[in-house]
Amino acid sequence: MFRPLGWLVLLLLLLPHLGHAQWAVTNWVSTRVDDHLVVELPYVTEVELDKKEPGTRIFSTETESIVLVVGSVDLRYSPKYFPDGTVTVASLNKYFNRILRAQVKGLKHMQATLVSQANVVFAGSPARAVRFRFTDDVRDQPAYLDFIYLWRGDHIYMLATSYRLPETADTIADRKRFLKSVVFGDEQPTREF
Repeated sequence: MFRPLGWLVLLLLLLPHLGHAQWAVTNWVSTRVDDHLVVELPYVTEVELDKKEPGTRIFSTETESIVLVVGSVDLRYSPKYFPDGTVTVASLNKYFNRILRAQVKGLKHMQATLVSQANVVFAGSPARAVRFRFTDDVRDQPAYLDFIYLWRGDHIYMLATSYRLPETADTIADRKRFLKSVVFGDEQPTREF
């Protein structure tokens, strides 16, 4: 079963360390998340595998202005996975709503507030974009925590960014570069929408 809280905890653990991050990154590197997704990150980072959740792969990086996390969950490892089931708008919404409920519970200790959420098409796939607002305890500044959960075939992908407000030009540029770099291979997913 997919646990978004594992990714969330990882992201939350990275937030206090923003002050120790790399200051300037000019040459980003292509990172292969899995067989289907390539994304650019500020520097080379090792994959983190979740031993409790087989099929989960997470990459996280940070710069002075932003934390970036990308991950994938291969749903075929889930005991509840039903490969022959039809994915509908309603079933996908139900799944995204479960992820969101878990996020809200996981963020209670940060006193994070859900600012917005919307179903979107991102990188050609159905997705849910979510934004939380919280206070960065390290610098006592307001901050955003943005998530995009994306469904593609047998995988759920997560793209997350966290940054302090007001946004700097570097923050905007890094977030834009990260999100625009998301590229899926030409192969068709094994399940159709």
